[in-house]
Amino acid sequence: MNKFLGLQVIISLCLLSTKVYSQCDTTDIVVNKVIMPNIFTPDIDGYNDGFSIYADCIKSIEKKIYNRWGQLLYKSNFVNDQWNGRTTTGSEVPEGTYFYVFDVVYSFNNIESQKTYKGSLTLMR
Repeated sequence: MNKFLGLQVIISLCLLSTKVYSQCDTTDIVVNKVIMPNIFTPDIDGYNDGFSIYADCIKSIEKKIYNRWGQLLYKSNFVNDQWNGRTTTGSEVPEGTYFYVFDVVYSFNNIESQKTYKGSLTLMR
């Protein structure tokens, strides 16, 4: 059994045949717990200062943050980078609602899966 983020699902598979025999086996299915905050406060107080995805087994990622007019404000391909409420040129953005698109590739036991996360977040100063 593999422990993965404290979540585990065990599936029993039974292959039944019209022939004389049947065969059973058990396999682990991994359930990935993803945390995606919907508000952050980049005020450099040490709490909720950056926005990112929190999950295990991320192999690669493309993070994009947009304003309400669809203008790209931030882009990163680094898993541990957090958006700090600034544009890629370093300008502070105002309080408000912003939108993210994160394309994530997970890898676990040499098995890869891809998922896109889209949503909105509130920036408060």
